[in-house]
Amino acid sequence: MQTVYFPSKYIIQQIKEGDFTKFREVVLKYKYKHVDFSFKGINSAMAESIGEAIQQTPIESISLAFNYLGSNGAQQFLNAIKKTGVTKVNLTRNFICAPGALELLKHATNSNIKHLILAKNKIGPEGKGRQLQAIARPSFTLDLSHNNLWQ
Repeated sequence: MQTVYFPSKYIIQQIKEGDFTKFREVVLKYKYKHVDFSFKGINSAMAESIGEAIQQTPIESISLAFNYLGSNGAQQFLNAIKKTGVTKVNLTRNFICAPGALELLKHATNSNIKHLILAKNKIGPEGKGRQLQAIARPSFTLDLSHNNLWQ
């Protein structure tokens, strides 16, 4: 049995239009726990819809890496999944800035998320990396690699 679900363009279009039926049907039928939306051209307008689509599913981890969420879209997504069983979120290279990353961490630490990947974003060297790591709870893993935090 396949453990990772890679949604098709058709499914993503349905989610964008607010129809989560087929997505949830596939996830529940095959008992997927991991969903990968990487490299799908997802923008901030779709972020909340994807978060809503995974509600009431057994999904534990989701990747939205290499998309166009930005800080606002990533916050909308994390807010939409805060009451789900998702424990791992990959937001690598989504054009998230330092202030946005701080807000994301606040959302993440008030949810079931235990592992948040913010690698290759636009967090930068303005000292926000230290603040981000200070906010993270002890049982929380935060990946800030390739963000030029300490230059």
